[in-house]
Amino acid sequence: MPILVIVLIVPTLLGFNHLASRYKYTARSKRLLVALGLLSLIIPFVFVRWQFPLLEISLVIAASLAFGLPTFALLAVVAVEVWRKRKQATFDHAIGELARRRSALQDRLYTLDQRQEMILYRQAEAESRDPETLARQRSLREKLEAWQQAGGMARIRTIKVSEWAAETAKQTVEELSAREVALKEEMERETDPDRISHLDAQLAVVGLELAGRGQRTPESELHDLAKTGDELRAEKKAAELEVIRIKEEIAEWERRRTHFLSQQILLD
Repeated sequence: MPILVIVLIVPTLLGFNHLASRYKYTARSKRLLVALGLLSLIIPFVFVRWQFPLLEISLVIAASLAFGLPTFALLAVVAVEVWRKRKQATFDHAIGELARRRSALQDRLYTLDQRQEMILYRQAEAESRDPETLARQRSLREKLEAWQQAGGMARIRTIKVSEWAAETAKQTVEELSAREVALKEEMERETDPDRISHLDAQLAVVGLELAGRGQRTPESELHDLAKTGDELRAEKKAAELEVIRIKEEIAEWERRRTHFLSQQILLD
């Protein structure tokens, strides 16, 4: 019997303490508790009167209280906890949505890392495919870029290079080869240094166009891979910054939820 009393009284007292210390009540929530209290007392009262019709009313009331108060404590705690979870759902929903976005971004970052590794592998493969052709193409581009930047006429020379490139793009391989020979012969006869550098730049444009004909060359492939690599790095950087921002936002929502749970909760 003492054990039964302890089992009933201790949880009941803890339940009432929880109800009194953790929550603040409005008229609406008070009506709910009153309804639960009446329900918890009336049901055992009716049950005892039905089972023991000759029992004194004082004993019926005592039995009703003995079972009704623990029942009320249990029902009331369940009710206010459900209410609290509903109010807390604003925080939980926001945190859950942010966590899903963070997870999706982390998956995206993993995919980007995989793609970057593939780009590096393909760059190494392209560089090893035809190193001599690649070196020649790089040399021609460097020569052309140096000529464009020299003499303080970068804008004018850049326009000239674009015009030459447009012209050579329209010519056949045979025409390009003939032009290459003609430019070399003209360079051999020329004595003016400026004119020689001008012809050499034209020759570089022709050489690049010849190298670019037919199948994709290692240099052009590397150019595309480098561009793709730059785009992947930019996308990865943006995703990393977004993950950091989302983590900060999650931390803020968690701080607000903790503050909400640390004070008495108004059941309105």
